[in-house]
Amino acid sequence: MKRFVLALVAFALVACDEPPPPAPTVASAEPVRGAFSLEREGHEEVVLGPTRVEHEAAAVTGEDGHGTLRLDAGGWVLLAPSTRAVVVLEELRLQSGRVWIDARDAEVKVRTDEGELRGVDATFAVSRDGDETRVYAASGEIAFVASGDRTDQSEGNVAQGETLVLASGRGRVEPAELWEDWTGGLAEPAPRREAVPGYVGILAGRGLEEKGVARRPMSLRAHEVSANVRGDFASTEVVQTFFNAESQTLEGEYRLRVPEGAIVHHFAVDLGGGFVDATIQPQAANGYQILWEQPYAPTSRLSWDGPGRLRARVHPVEPGSTVRVRVRYTEWLERRGTRRTYVYPMVTEGQTPPMAGELRLQVTIQGAVAATRAGMGATVDGSNVVVRRSDHRPSADFFLDLIDSEETDLGARAFVADAPPPVLGQIGPAADGNERFVLFDLPTEGLASEDSDE
Repeated sequence: MKRFVLALVAFALVACDEPPPPAPTVASAEPVRGAFSLEREGHEEVVLGPTRVEHEAAAVTGEDGHGTLRLDAGGWVLLAPSTRAVVVLEELRLQSGRVWIDARDAEVKVRTDEGELRGVDATFAVSRDGDETRVYAASGEIAFVASGDRTDQSEGNVAQGETLVLASGRGRVEPAELWEDWTGGLAEPAPRREAVPGYVGILAGRGLEEKGVARRPMSLRAHEVSANVRGDFASTEVVQTFFNAESQTLEGEYRLRVPEGAIVHHFAVDLGGGFVDATIQPQAANGYQILWEQPYAPTSRLSWDGPGRLRARVHPVEPGSTVRVRVRYTEWLERRGTRRTYVYPMVTEGQTPPMAGELRLQVTIQGAVAATRAGMGATVDGSNVVVRRSDHRPSADFFLDLIDSEETDLGARAFVADAPPPVLGQIGPAADGNERFVLFDLPTEGLASEDSDE
């Protein structure tokens, strides 16, 4: 009987260590320092690097821990030591501890037992201790609704430089004398840094005679992404539709950033007569440069503008016309054990993505997978994963985890590498230091004949 009981206990312990079935993901977690983990259905996952957070998972920091969350719905969260917060797509549920929230260019909802907070284009701190929630507004304005019966003091707004205390179904707002910055300088209510080219392409234009005048962004009517994943290889096509609302012809400049390691192999522009393939200009030996055609020549030429950055001239953009830009690139997916991850990046530090009238993102999975985990509230329909939004400004990257039933033989792989250094006694010219190479790792088992000794 004792052995039987011990066996049951051991079985229960093993069962508790089994991770729950995969669930949709709603955020990305990263450690800052100290202990930081994710808990869901009794299973704990220590966060050692960038990690996707599943729906209704709790982000927990230790007594010496700090961690961050980038929410798929928008916003960035810093967790203080001894903090516990449950993450869902629509909101952050703070159970204990304190958090700093950066909701610039986003909307973030925070819920505690004492009430609900909503910050839009704001930065603020929230702490919960016992039956009391405290809020400090560093910038912008935060709306609140206290739990319980509605009274004159159960809802309102907290302006910059004010504090809010939520308790007993009421909210008390008063000026803040001093706020203790526990973030170690990570709290930054100042304006954003200078914008850099983003992953969502921008088409900006100006008249040919407007030399020295800043280009004006054209509205983005549609942003369509179609990706195909086969094994560890992914191909992505992006089609963007822009509109020139001005009454003059514009010379456009298209700027785009692509994922690290991606290889662009197609660029086309539709100025009203159908897509026309454009020239892909290779990198110059003396650095990055933009090559322009004659000012009045109709052309679309794509050039490298720095690591992972592309720039193209699009001309002419007639008044009241639409322009479609199409880019295709390929990449190898990151694989960790049985999980491979496809990422379509849309957010760049220091850059606010443009508002898209219609956003449609579809990933088609070729081959069998045991399970999938999709972010941004995506719909999974068989082998297709789809995200649709209207009047949407991207505030997070799209992540899709593909989980195999067992580790797969990777077979042939390709890698991008810099030029190797010259070798003593080398026959033939050495490679240019600016050149890059694609190396192939091919499995050779079974290629040699049975009679061969090699």
